[in-house]
Amino acid sequence: MADNVVLTKDIKDLSAKEASQLAFKTIRDFVTEWRQAMATLKEDLDRYFADVDTEFQQIRDGLQETITRLEGENADLKSEVSSLTDLRDQVTDAQTRLGEKSAALEVNDPA
Repeated sequence: MADNVVLTKDIKDLSAKEASQLAFKTIRDFVTEWRQAMATLKEDLDRYFADVDTEFQQIRDGLQETITRLEGENADLKSEVSSLTDLRDQVTDAQTRLGEKSAALEVNDPA
């Protein structure tokens, strides 16, 4: 509180030129501090966005690896299905032949 009184008294004792210089210095100091704060904020934001970009790139890379792995698994499964389809067809053909042979044996050997 005493400082305010002294400061007020000191300002009252200043000439117009001295008051103007003090006001200019105060504004200049404020602008300098504001610029420093904005520079710090810009650095923080730049670092934040760089970190976000890095995280997005890691996510993209991970997703691409997953897609590649799943495409490989899909190709393996398609190959397995194809093999099983071929096996099913072979079994069906064998069953048909056995059925035909069985019918022929019944005709030749009516029992």
